[in-house]
Amino acid sequence: MLPLNFSTGCPSCLEETDQYAAMRYQLPVKRAGTRTPSQAQEHLLAERKRRDKISQRFVCLSALVPGLKKLDKSSVIEDTIKHLKELQERLKAFEEGRNRKHDQELVVYKKKQCIHFHQEASLSSFDQSLTNLEVRILKGNVLVKACCRRRSGFTDAFLHEMEKLDLVIETSSFMPFADNLLAISAAAKMNDGFSMTEENLANNIRLAIVKLIHSK
Repeated sequence: MLPLNFSTGCPSCLEETDQYAAMRYQLPVKRAGTRTPSQAQEHLLAERKRRDKISQRFVCLSALVPGLKKLDKSSVIEDTIKHLKELQERLKAFEEGRNRKHDQELVVYKKKQCIHFHQEASLSSFDQSLTNLEVRILKGNVLVKACCRRRSGFTDAFLHEMEKLDLVIETSSFMPFADNLLAISAAAKMNDGFSMTEENLANNIRLAIVKLIHSK
């Protein structure tokens, strides 16, 4: 009896066999790349959710990167890479005990321009518990970044103070830094009653942070 060999059939013969079997046993003929309307709808919804999640993560990422000039995804990624490289350089300098004055800078944005005030010149008027502050207002959105002395219960109190300034917090981040410092990042939207300039908002946030740090 000769052995059977099933590997010699041509593709067209196999395809005809499948079609014949489908006709004989009333099986559905498989077609590659076809979707039912419900499957297509589910795929569309899943893709939409995926894009929304990516957009939300880019918003959170833009709130963590200082000095963003553009908010498109390409610019956010590019500036994030630059910021990470700067942080690596700062960490190296910190470990070697050099160039620690980079963190002694207060940045206030006014009329969409950066105005830098070196802390060495005005440290007496700005409490040393707040090493730097950055505020940016753009089309009803507010970005706040600060570095201050760490204190128990500070995060909830800070968010409450922001709400008292007619701001609605959308995202926030509080990360311990060095021995006793706290890096703050927050993205918020203005309420209808908001009427402050960037300079006034920065001053109010600075006063609120200093008050919270020294409160008992």
